[in-house]
Amino acid sequence: MGNDSLSDQRIFHLVEQYCQGVKHQQQQQISACELIGYSCESKKVDIYDPAAAEIIFLSDGVCVSEQKSLRDGIKKSGKERTTTDIMMLQSSISHKDTYKTIIACEGIDTVKLVQSEVLLAYGSELKSLPIVAISDGAKSIKNENKEIFGQGLVHILDWYHLQTKVHQLMSQIATSKALKEECSSLIINYLWHGKIIPAVLVLKFMVAKNSFKRDELVGYIEKNEGYIIDYDRRKTAGKIIGSGRTEKQNDIIVSKRQKRRAMAWSPKGSRNLAIATAYFKIPA
Repeated sequence: MGNDSLSDQRIFHLVEQYCQGVKHQQQQQISACELIGYSCESKKVDIYDPAAAEIIFLSDGVCVSEQKSLRDGIKKSGKERTTTDIMMLQSSISHKDTYKTIIACEGIDTVKLVQSEVLLAYGSELKSLPIVAISDGAKSIKNENKEIFGQGLVHILDWYHLQTKVHQLMSQIATSKALKEECSSLIINYLWHGKIIPAVLVLKFMVAKNSFKRDELVGYIEKNEGYIIDYDRRKTAGKIIGSGRTEKQNDIIVSKRQKRRAMAWSPKGSRNLAIATAYFKIPA
């Protein structure tokens, strides 16, 4: 009997063909949004009020190894990465655990695509929405989110990224394990309560084995001052403080399939496979 398995090339073309259909749908959504003249703006939200309605928007970029080009006879040096941006929009104010995953196809304007998804979820009447964005400290993500939802957007630095950043850099800053544990505990406790200045002072006055890494951590905290909140107060209010949902989605859509040993991907191939995984539905 013959082998019914598909070749890599055939799978590539099937995925690409499917993504062309998704791209066409995204283009139609954007066109309808532009025809209506819809643009969404975020409104002021009290992020510590348990009764205040919120629409959560999560965004992150997931990296995989990029294929090295050999066609010109010159091999790329260093470790190359290609990134696929994955976003999640809470699809209903009343259903807090219902989210729509959004990945823009190649050539699709991400800002316009997200705005069209907001239009589909909430209708053209709701132009001023209680959006709360949560992401890591990447400047590009924060700028793009403000372009989508306006300059008044409430944007929270994901607690788990902040905590991880402190732990990672403190391993290179502290002169001993005991000093690392003591200072890390102090810094994280201050940041958990949104206290930027005391956290920075602990860093500036501690003896460091690597002053460059200390300056890096100080700079990271200071640059994200407007996004570091009182996480303890918000958590007590029963509201989310991290983008763990997106991390889990990244694992399902990208990491489990594309981060296997010795794998490398073209930017287009990585994005297309992520789109096919996220959007494909088995016909009823």
